[in-house]
Amino acid sequence: MALIPSSLRSRVERVSMAFDAVLEESCEELATPLATLPNGLRATFTPTPALTAIDLDDPAPDQRRQMDGFTANRNGFVALAREIRLRNLSGAILIDPAGVPLRKRPALGSFLADALAGDPMQPKMLGATALGLLEVVRTRGRAPLHEILSNPGGRGLAALRQILRDKSDKRAGGTPMLRASMSVVRALESDQDTITQFALEWGAPLTLTMMPDYPDAYWSFTP
Repeated sequence: MALIPSSLRSRVERVSMAFDAVLEESCEELATPLATLPNGLRATFTPTPALTAIDLDDPAPDQRRQMDGFTANRNGFVALAREIRLRNLSGAILIDPAGVPLRKRPALGSFLADALAGDPMQPKMLGATALGLLEVVRTRGRAPLHEILSNPGGRGLAALRQILRDKSDKRAGGTPMLRASMSVVRALESDQDTITQFALEWGAPLTLTMMPDYPDAYWSFTP
């Protein structure tokens, strides 16, 4: 709280847990390529260098009675637009609706445009391709979430979060050491606020050790 500007301190409320189980689960889902949408739909996000593909799937269509695929997709667009904002997807985005005949897919465009209307990055619904994919373009500002989580700094933060989650009172203190790739260690070394906060949470300073043979996705920890 001491780091919060004095003008904002009146808005701070002390609570025992800032993230409840539901919010924690929602944040965890954002780190995966999957999202659960209403009416049983599921979205799979596949970023590529050129575009982001979003595949809408209906794992159990027989369980969704009295609702056709067109309506299910239409009703899921608001939640899908929210996922696009939370993940900060940008550039070209192609959406493959679930269980909708090719000839009906262009009619989904107006509903998707309405769902995207409140986005501050002003995405545009461009129409349906010949293959029935809904084409969207969204202005790029900051890097999308999947890039942030997969870069060396994001991998280092994920490692520290996992270590603190697994911490028990018996393991606190000591001489904690994190071994990681050179790029991950360098990213953490440049983020002294994070290293300081980890030391406060753990109860002892953290030693960072570069391991040239470690890939960025691998790390090891000694308490």
